[in-house]
Amino acid sequence: EVVDAVQYGRMQRLFDLWDLDHDGSIDFSELALGMRKFQEAKDMEDTIAETVAAMLTFDENDDQKLDRVEFAVFLAKYAQAAEIDLHELIDFMVVASALKDNSEAEKAYIKRIGAEASEEIKAIEAKLKEM
Repeated sequence: EVVDAVQYGRMQRLFDLWDLDHDGSIDFSELALGMRKFQEAKDMEDTIAETVAAMLTFDENDDQKLDRVEFAVFLAKYAQAAEIDLHELIDFMVVASALKDNSEAEKAYIKRIGAEASEEIKAIEAKLKEM
């Protein structure tokens, strides 16, 4: 299903929508802002915690970013955990991402904590490698 997701055009579109600086990867802030667009009902702290967990779980090369394959794996596992068809999830996320802008407050908050969160993720990854 992951290979299918990588090839799936809407997943590519979603990746491009979330890759705000168009550098070919999704960093912590971009992932958190993307997740906020379809998780409005969740508390901001829950979104941040889920973003940290996603980075720790799916960032295979420990660069604190998700490439297209890592992002596809993240989406596939997210859909599986939520018991939602992957293609339906991606379609919903694309529409939500294209139609809704993050608030300025969300952008400012996530930008402010983004660098700190990335450093914490890096430290956790280093500790895990030592084990």
